[in-house]
Amino acid sequence: MNEKFYGIYFDRSELKVDEQGDLENPEALYVIEFEFDGISEQPVRIRRIGRNGAFIENQPDLSGLETVGYDDDESVMEALNRFYNWLEENIIFEELYPETRWQPAEYVCVGIDGCL
Repeated sequence: MNEKFYGIYFDRSELKVDEQGDLENPEALYVIEFEFDGISEQPVRIRRIGRNGAFIENQPDLSGLETVGYDDDESVMEALNRFYNWLEENIIFEELYPETRWQPAEYVCVGIDGCL
């Protein structure tokens, strides 16, 4: 029986975030499905799929793209959660207004580490 695993690939320079640090262009993410032969553990198929599992492309060109994790997530949602955790850790915020006696400091997202 074949096994399927998932990974998220992306070009860091194409990712766009808003002032709160939320991803504005999730279509820039490549959701990749890896199907392995259960006996030989060799890859049988590599394809790009949508978040809903719908087929997009066979043998996508992943050269020059980054990934987080080891392409071993057992579901698309697990792979996306890993990516969003990575994104949260790599967001850069700058202080917009300093802390005062009456209000905490306010920050604004200025981008992703490595993209500025």
